[in-house]
Amino acid sequence: MGSGWLSHGYRTPQTLQCENHQKLAVWGVQPILVLDVFEHAYYLKYQNRRAEYVKAIAEILNWDNAAQRLSAISLARR
Repeated sequence: MGSGWLSHGYRTPQTLQCENHQKLAVWGVQPILVLDVFEHAYYLKYQNRRAEYVKAIAEILNWDNAAQRLSAISLARR
């Protein structure tokens, strides 16, 4: 497994860099948004331009779904 996962999760709002997405369970974090930023995800189109890849992905992410996840987690923790 290569490193390169970015996760925005809720335990307290935090952004985490993790070796692979499966390890989030160890931290007790409920993922709101997970993005694969390891080279295999973008190299064919973006080569070494990871920032361009992240910017392009950010434009098509389902932000409403992420907001719903955050809301559901926040309500469940009250």
